[in-house]
Parts: sequence; structure tokens; C-alpha cells
Amino acid sequence: MTTVLISVISAKTDPIINRFRERGWEVKLSDIGPHSTEDEVIAELMGVDATIATTEPYTQRVLESVDNLKIVARSGVGYDTIDVAAATEQGIIVSTTPGSNHKTVADYTVMAMLALTRKLLESHRNVFADRGFARPVSHDFFGSTVGVVGTGAIGKQVIQRVSAFECSVLARDIVESPEVAALPNVRYVDLDTLLRGSDYVTVHVPSTPETRHLIGEEEMSLMRPTAFLINSARGPLVDEDAAYHAVRDKRIAGAALDVFEFEPLRPESPLHDVDDVILTPHIAGVTVEASERANVMAAENIIRVLTGEPPTSLVNPQVLKK
Repeated sequence: MTTVLISVISAKTDPIINRFRERGWEVKLSDIGPHSTEDEVIAELMGVDATIATTEPYTQRVLESVDNLKIVARSGVGYDTIDVAAATEQGIIVSTTPGSNHKTVADYTVMAMLALTRKLLESHRNVFADRGFARPVSHDFFGSTVGVVGTGAIGKQVIQRVSAFECSVLARDIVESPEVAALPNVRYVDLDTLLRGSDYVTVHVPSTPETRHLIGEEEMSLMRPTAFLINSARGPLVDEDAAYHAVRDKRIAGAALDVFEFEPLRPESPLHDVDDVILTPHIAGVTVEASERANVMAAENIIRVLTGEPPTSLVNPQVLKK
């Protein structure tokens, strides 16, 4: 019998499960996740044809050990926990759900900018500490300069939103979008120029060996002392220790970090002890609506593959040759 494993908590719902059961397929619900071991993942995947995956490790060893897997359907757009080359070698399709949460992440990003510049958390703490009308110094957001590193789907949505606040945009991408470049308030520049000229720096690029610590100590040294850093993409893009020191030493004004190199953020991280930092647990793209869109797309990708069609969003097209 065809078996589909679901490890994504928000996908363990009747609408998703019934898409498979109405085809006579078995559905297996699993608790594997980002902290699962390779052996735990292998054990859950044995005899499974497809999986709606979260961020559990699909390493080379895992993918070489399973016996029947045909597709890893990520519910989300990131796939850095999947060894795509190993999946391709084993003839396993990897799919994602682009377009399911790009607007959601952009909403979070702008929210973080506003919360940082208006000192929202500090004001909240003042009220609860009975400090009455203690009002931290804050600044306008409208009319600012926003540096957007990565002008793909999410970056474009961020630009659209900050444009409504009459912001200028400095953009950086290895492939410049003609659509973005044509906007009157946007200028493509190199990374150093972006860092020096922006009031807010937000990163929206994939996590790869080349982009690890894209924003590190050297890059933060170029930022204005009044500037804020936002990372709602992938943890390894920003050097967390460098961010801590930059905020602590007032070399930048603050940061909002939704993602971390190791998640959840380790308890001993010094980021817990510094003001002017907003820390959230990888929630930028997670809303009820975004999760539903992603889960439906992942389920449909599985159905397409198991009925002989390619998925709508294929990460490793080379696998089709196999």
C-alpha cells in the first residue's frame, strides 16, 4: 500500500489527511523534527513512499538508507536540511512550496522594523514595570532608507510594503530584477554601499555555504550606529556573536532575529541579555493561512508525483532523468 508520512504538525489535519486517504493511501503521522537523529528519521521513513517534511535531517545517510521514498515534499520554501545531491542520486524528488508564505514573511519583516524603531518592547516593559510615562526615544519609519539583500519573492514583497511608507530602497542581489530596478524608489548597489547607506538592513537570500555569515562583523562595522538589522530568512546568514557585540557596543541600534544558526536559540546565547534585540522562534512565515497554503501545496506535489506527474515546484529537476 502507498504510504505517506506527515511530520509537519499543522499538516496533521483532516483536510490534508483525507486528500491521501480518499485515494486509498495509508497516512502515517510522525513526531520527527529538527532535533531527530538520523536513525530516528530512517526508522520512520522505512516503507514510506512520500513525506510532508518539516526540518528533520534528510542527510546522505538517511536518503541512502530508506527503501521506498519517492518524494520529500517540504512544507515551506527552505530545504537546507535536505541533501539535495544525495536525493537526486537516489532518484528522490525534492519539492517546496514557493508562494505560500512570501507575503507573510514580508509582513513580519516590516513589523520588526517598526517595532525596533518605535521601541515597542521597551515601552511595553516600562508599562509593566510601573514606569508610567517613561518614553524611550524613537524615530519615524516613513521616509527611511531600507536595504534589501535578496530581491526574490520575499524581498520584492518587502520593497512593496516599505514603499507605502515612502521609503527609499537600496537593493542587492546576484541577479538583478528588471521589475525591481524599474521602481522609482529602488537602486541596486553593491553590498558595502547598501550597508553604509541603510537605516534598516534585511536579508532574504538562501542559506548556502557561500552565504554563511553574509552579514558578519566586517559587514556590521559598515552599518550606521542608528541602523537596525533584520533576519527573517535563515540563521546562518547572520553571525549571531557579531550581532550581539554590535548591538551591545552600540555600533548598530538593534536587531530583530527570527532565525538562528542552531534552533531553538541556545539558552546560553548572550543575545538573551542585550537590550534592543527582538528574538522570535522562527515564526516569520508561520500563520494559520500560510501554513494551510504550504501544506496543501506539499500534499498536491505528493499526489502529482505518486500519480506519475512532476511536482509544481521541483528543487532537483535532474532527478527526472532517473
